[in-house]
Amino acid sequence: GLEEISARLNLMVKAELAELSAGAPMNPGDPETRCQYLEKLL
Repeated sequence: GLEEISARLNLMVKAELAELSAGAPMNPGDPETRCQYLEKLL
């Protein structure tokens, strides 16, 4: 249900933040790039 989807999104966001802090080659200040990156995860 929605709770499962919300939990998955939370996990993906945490994973994304972990990659960013690990120095992923991506500009976190660019919302368009962030959207494209998240779409790839989905």
